[in-house]
Amino acid sequence: MTSVNFSLSVGTVVPSSVRIHPLPDTVVAIVPQYRGYDYIVVRDDIVILEPRTRKIVTVITNTGNTASTTTTRRVSLSDQDRAAIRKSHRATTGSATRVKKMTVGERIPDDVELRTFETEVVHTVPAVREYRYIDRANGGVYVVDPTARTIIEEID
Repeated sequence: MTSVNFSLSVGTVVPSSVRIHPLPDTVVAIVPQYRGYDYIVVRDDIVILEPRTRKIVTVITNTGNTASTTTTRRVSLSDQDRAAIRKSHRATTGSATRVKKMTVGERIPDDVELRTFETEVVHTVPAVREYRYIDRANGGVYVVDPTARTIIEEID
């Protein structure tokens, strides 16, 4: 593909009209964390997609003889996991700072305090143990990678 009508950035959902392909085993051998993922090529960029959601998780940009990546860690949450987080969030919401609408892959400003998931949530949803969260202005939470301070998941 030489042009697309969507943003080539982490978190963007690729339209269903775009034909995607399974990531080749030769690439999976190099980056095994993307086993089962799909990809597209736009110009010289390789765009790796989460197959269930069609969200962009990595863009490998080729600029001449160098390549760079934009990547974000992801967590796989089931509908039950999301429900447990929502339930706990409703019970514990207090005076925490709420942030405006943001997108997956976006960096959280340094002045926003990241909150730790309640022990009960971590027990029910162990996948969020290493992550933090922030409250959304219109309710819900953003799950955040505390190392990169980037949003990895949005829960309504």
